[in-house]
This record gives sequence, structure tokens and C-alpha cells, in this order.
Amino acid sequence: MHHKIVTLDLHQSIQLLMNKAGRDTLGSEEAKHAGWIVEALQHLPLAIAQAGAAIRENEMKFTEYLDKLKENPKDLLSKRPRQGGDSYEYTTNTTWEVSLSMMAEKRPAELVDAQSILNALGYFYHGGVPIIILEHFLKDESRDRSETIKTTWHFFASLLFNSVSTIKSSNLDTGDRVMQALRLLSRYSLIEKDNARDEVSVHGLVHSWIRSRMYKSDQTKAQKQALSALGARVGNGNSITDYELRRKVYPHIRSFIECVDRQTLPCPFIGSEQTMKDFARVTFESGNFQLSQRLYQGYFHHLETKLGTQDARTLTIMHELSRVYERQGLYEEAKNWAESAFTLGEDGTTALASKARLAVALAGKGDYEGSRQANEFVLDSLGRITGDEKQLLEVEVKKNLAYVLQRQGKYEEAAQLAKEALLATKNLLGEDHPETLEVLSNLALIMEKLDKWEDAECLTKEAWRKKEKYLGKDHPETITSRARLGVILTEQGHYSDAEEILRETLELTKCILGKEHPDTLTSLSQLGEVLFRQGNYEKAEKKLRKALQGFRDHMDQDHDNIRMSEINLGVCLRRQKKYDESEKLHRQSLARYDLKFGTEHPDTMKARDSFVAVLLAQHKRAEAEEVAQDLVAHSERRFGRSGAETLKRIDSLGWIKVALGKELGEAEALIREAVEGLADKLGEASPNTLTATYHLAYVFRRRQKYDDSWLTYQRACQGMRAQGLKGDECFEGFEKLKREMEQKGIKRGIDEEEGLPPTKRQKL
Repeated sequence: MHHKIVTLDLHQSIQLLMNKAGRDTLGSEEAKHAGWIVEALQHLPLAIAQAGAAIRENEMKFTEYLDKLKENPKDLLSKRPRQGGDSYEYTTNTTWEVSLSMMAEKRPAELVDAQSILNALGYFYHGGVPIIILEHFLKDESRDRSETIKTTWHFFASLLFNSVSTIKSSNLDTGDRVMQALRLLSRYSLIEKDNARDEVSVHGLVHSWIRSRMYKSDQTKAQKQALSALGARVGNGNSITDYELRRKVYPHIRSFIECVDRQTLPCPFIGSEQTMKDFARVTFESGNFQLSQRLYQGYFHHLETKLGTQDARTLTIMHELSRVYERQGLYEEAKNWAESAFTLGEDGTTALASKARLAVALAGKGDYEGSRQANEFVLDSLGRITGDEKQLLEVEVKKNLAYVLQRQGKYEEAAQLAKEALLATKNLLGEDHPETLEVLSNLALIMEKLDKWEDAECLTKEAWRKKEKYLGKDHPETITSRARLGVILTEQGHYSDAEEILRETLELTKCILGKEHPDTLTSLSQLGEVLFRQGNYEKAEKKLRKALQGFRDHMDQDHDNIRMSEINLGVCLRRQKKYDESEKLHRQSLARYDLKFGTEHPDTMKARDSFVAVLLAQHKRAEAEEVAQDLVAHSERRFGRSGAETLKRIDSLGWIKVALGKELGEAEALIREAVEGLADKLGEASPNTLTATYHLAYVFRRRQKYDDSWLTYQRACQGMRAQGLKGDECFEGFEKLKREMEQKGIKRGIDEEEGLPPTKRQKL
């Protein structure tokens, strides 16, 4: 750990010392001695604060503390194993050793518990340690303590002050002893106590010093007691209160394991393997999937050796490993663990839960039909189990099926199932439970697919804010919800806000999940999309290419993410007039879409929309018109004539007819229908509505309906500017209209007060 070293000037140093020592004023001699103390402490704030606290607590004169400091600090520091360190650490360590020597002299009985608590703090995270954990630690310490065996800390005190005979166990109960010890440590500025939260914290350097001054025997003992104290606070409940408690414990579990990894001591989990499982659960719920995998695998190997693979406890861990791999995007490994747990588990509850987990892994691999079959098998088998387990598993399956239906383009059915699952999880686990929030996020995604953007935004914000509160800002689930909000803002045309969010989430996913995780690659693709929408085509292309290559390297070649990425990159290439590569990407992706989903799947139709644009860009208008007509027919059967997706395709077909230079009357009718319908469905400020509005303005100009064209161009241009859209074609078209009208001597007929043609104020 690296600490930024800040030093004070002489005046600031003396003021800090006076403040911590409780002195308002100093005489000339005291000021001189204070200057010598801060000089000896190299003007380091942490060391000065420690010295001041010791002076105040012991009611010392500055000269007395200076004498203590000059009593050969090297000799003090030799009472513990040296771990190296720079001048800064040497100076601060000296002040702490001086403080301990004073505590041992003045309060030897209290020091016993204080030392034990400091030992514990060395293996927990340095901030936010719940006091209740320290109470459990002290209970263990009391059981282990005996009259004949003294810790190194006791021995150290006896050498200095011959006070072993005064060190006795207190008659107070554990809670009172903990509070007494914490007050002592706080008075010497070794800890900070947060009474409102019932937590304590130590400075990062104090944290390192605690461990460095212990011998191996003390470290081993402290490790085992810390392990026991943490394990006792994990809990196995599923309520939101249980989740919050485990979230508080997580930083200390992580710090404990990091400390163990750095030391050459026996594995502390030997004999406490159940605690390893509990720690695995906490780290999983906290989003540290790699550490969770390591712990679960350690526990699995223990159970496999001791009980075999068909024991219920072993099967449970196999099930959990499937879940851990799935959350890391390692779907093949997740599938293998789930299949093994199901096959070996025969007809038990764990086997059915593993079958449901298998369904999730198959969906992750893009095998939606296989996932559907696995989920339906579980539903048909629920009669074998009863109670809360049955209800929770039924909710899990409904959630899974909703996702499968959504991926298959059956949005209305997916929404209904997701709503049922949401209601059930709220009733079973509560509105704020992480499982409930996951279902809420899934429902929000389905709302996106239904083009219900306001509903999607509302649900996504609710899920994101609650996840941030209950899971933490850096939890993968929280990051995913924030990324979805960025996607929604992109679709609504709020590009700058969307870009800011997506850049943040990309950096977070890189840091937390790794550069090659599917969520990281998805974030990269989403950022590329918003850059593309803003006209930053070269930057967008780099992001989209990198995402596509990542998906190809780490996922099945028939996975949805690869197909979608090919289309997204193809669109970006088209805008840069790289038509050959764009068309190739579209044709190969469409062949796979048709084979897997059929021609009327929403994703297939969206890919074909993009293909039409590629054909038009290359002046392959006849083929484009044929494809566009088929698309309108497919879309009308799927979404109805008034569906937003159908209306977008009607606009596209009308625009193609304009490009072909024929049937302008029919083209106008189609595009007008699209404009009015999209304004009603998506709003007048929607990018799709504005694009169709520009198309209509162009048709009006071609048909010499100049007032209509002027009004419509004006509306389209104003909307695009307000939304930050790159509408060069629209702006250029408006300028052409102005020149054409001027050349023909046609007055604009603009009402100066309202800026609109007087006869065209009504909605088109």
C-alpha cells in the first residue's frame, strides 16, 4: 500500500501538536520544546497527532515526552520483528511504540484487551469495522488466554515495566470490555470510533504497523480468531437485512484473504471449511466473482475428497460454481457445472435448481430453445418440492423464461412473465432485495424492446438507484443498470449525457470484471454506438471493431452479440462509405439471423433495415425497394400497422421510392403516415420522427409544395439542433430550398411574429 506523504511547516506542526495535546497557549520554553518534538517527528501530521494524544492522555510536559522519544527509539522498535520501511514509517512507528509503552505503564489491565483488538484490526479492512465483530473476537481471545501463556505484547510490556503481575482479565462483560479498550485506543489516536454507525477505523499505516510488529505465532492466532469472528457475522438468511450485513462484512473478508495471501503461514481455513463457503457467498453477492470462484472451488475440493461428488453438500457447491462462472460470462464452464450437478443430483431440490441454472447458461450461449426446454422441465417438476424453495425456484424460472422470450422477440409475453416474477419476488423477498432488483432490470429491458422508453427509463433509474444503495456503486449489477440508462438516453437522443455515463461504466467494467468480460465488451459497443450517433465515425469504428473482435475471441461464433456487433460495425462503415465491407458484414450476419430466428424476428428485421440503407448507399435501389416492401409486410404482421417499428419501415419504403424518382405522391403518403404515427408513438423530438420529418420536407420540395417544405424543414432542423443530431443532409436540404425559392421569386410567406407560414400553423 502506498501512502501520500504530506508534511507541515513549523507553525502548522506546532499548532497541530498543541491542539492534540489540549494546549491553548505556550510559553517560550514550551514553544521551543514543541519545536524540537515536531522536528524529531519530521513535521509528519500522523506522528504529531499521535504524540499530542499521548501527551494529553498522560498529562505530560513537552519535555517529558521529548525524553521518552529520545530513549533510543531503535531499542523500542527492536522489540518487534523489523519489516523494513522508509523514514516516514520509522518515525510514525516510533510514536506508536511510545504510545503503547505509556499505555502499558499507566493502564496495563486495559492494555490486554486493547492489544487483542489491535491484533484483530490488523486482519480486517482498515475502515468501517463493525464493533460487534470485535466483541466476537474478544470472546475467542478470552477463551484462549491462560495464566501461563502470554502473548508477545504481554512479554513486551513486562520487559519495559515489570508489570506482568498487574495484567489480569477484567470482570466486565465482553461488550463493556470492548468499549473500554476502544476508548483507550481512541484517546491515544490509534483508532477513530464512529458512535453513530457503531464502527471503528484505523489509519492505513497503523493497519500495516499492527501486523508488522507481531511474531508468526501471534499472526497465526490472530488469523484464526479473525476468521472465526468474521464467519460468525456472515449469516445465511435471504432478507435485505441479511444482505446489508454481509455487504458490511465483505471488505473485511477481502482484506483478511489478502493478508493471508501475503504471509507464509498455514492456511487458516483448515478445520473451518464451512467458513470458506460462507466467505464465497459474501464475495459473490458483493460482485467479486473471481475471489468467489476461488473460495467455492477450494470448498468443493474439500467436500469432493471428504464426501464424494454425490453428497448433497457437494452438489450445492457445484450449483454455486455454475452461477459464479455464468456471472463471469464463462457460459461453457457454467453449463458443464450445472449439467454435472443436475445429473448427479437425480431428483432433489438442488438438481432442479441446477437445471434452472443450466437454462441460464444456455441462454448466455445463445441457445434459447435449449434454455426454454430446460426451464419448462423445471416448471413441470416443481410438484416434487414444497415451501419457500418451490416459490423461489418458480420465480427464478419465470425470470429466465421472460429473458428467453425477450431474446426470441416475443416481447408482450416476456413482459407479462417478468411482471409476474416481479410481483412474486416482492412478496417473497421484499421490494429492495437484490433478486427483486434483477427482475426489475429485466422488465426495464423488455420495455426498451417495446419502445416504451419512458417506462424503461423510470424502471432502470429505480433499479440503478436501489442497487447503488444496497449493493454499492461498484457492484457489477449496479454498473449494468447504469449502462442501460446510457443506452436509453442514446435512443432518446440525449447523446452527451449518454456518452458520459457509458464512458464511466466502461472504465468500471474494465477495472472490476476485466477487459474481456462480455459486459465490458458490451459497454465498449454501447459507447461506440453513442459516438456513431454523434457523427464521430472514426472513433466509433475503433470501439465497434474492438468489441466485435472480443466477442469473436471469447464467445460461440453463433452468439447474438457477434451478429449485433457485425451489424453495428457495418452501419458505421456505411456512413464512412466503406460499402464493400459493410455489405459483406450485413449479408453474413443476415444469413445467420434468418437461420436462427426467421425473417419476422425483431432483430432480424432491424438487421435487414440496416441492409436496406447499405443497398441504397450503393444505388442498388431496386433490390432495396424489394427488401423494404418485404420488411413492411413482416413488420405489419408482427407489430401492426401503427407499431413504431412498422412506421419506421414505412418511412424507409417511402424514402426509397423518392430515391427511385417515381411515385412521389405515393411516397408522400407513406412518409406523412410515418411522421404522424412516430410523433404520436415516440414524440416529435425523437430522432426517428425528426428523420421522417426531414424526408417529408424533401418530398414537399420535389413536389414544389414550398410552404409545406419550408415549415417541415424548419421543424426538422430545429429539432435536430436541439437534440444535438448530425443532420447535415437536412440542413443542406433546407439551404437548397431557400435558394430554389429565391431563384423562382417565391416569397417565403413567413409570419415574423411566429416564424411560420400563416397558413401552416396547424399540425401536418
